Amino acid sequence: MKRIITAAAAVMAMLVLASGCFQKKTEPNTIKDGKSLSDVVAEVDKKFAEKYGEGNGAVMMPMEVDEMYLTDFAHLDKADVDEYAGSYSMSMTNSDALIAVKAKDGKIDAVKEGLEKRKSDLVAQYEQYPVNGSYERAQSGEVYVKGNYAFLIVVGVMPDDPDAPVDFSEDIAMVKAAIDSMFN
Repeated sequence: MKRIITAAAAVMAMLVLASGCFQKKTEPNTIKDGKSLSDVVAEVDKKFAEKYGEGNGAVMMPMEVDEMYLTDFAHLDKADVDEYAGSYSMSMTNSDALIAVKAKDGKIDAVKEGLEKRKSDLVAQYEQYPVNGSYERAQSGEVYVKGNYAFLIVVGVMPDDPDAPVDFSEDIAMVKAAIDSMFN
């Protein structure tokens, strides 16, 4: 009986050790399994809809980011990009942009630089045409980096009270939290 218990304990110990060896390691700063950058952007839109009501996403009058926008406006070389998603406002009076990019290995600095340039372009553009909080929104925008991923976040909803100060920091923080929730 003692041998059976000892043998059973040894088998259990080997199973526990073996299960640790076969567990898939998750890399920090990578998107959770089965998720894409489009899923990350959709999560951000979901958070905006929860906060501001159905039909309200992160970007007003969104136009999907395509390869031409990525190269011509976001200053990115498509050879530096593995995957991208997001949108920008097609309204001339709105600086909204939510662009998500997975850089190829070793190219995150180039991607970050391109997105920073796009942000500075938006600030310059809306400095000349500061309507609907677009200048303040562009100024408040951030390029947020997680590992090989970079996000241009230029979003925010104007307060209902026209005399209230314009502050988009809460919306920016909400976007970053939504992004973080989709990563390991």
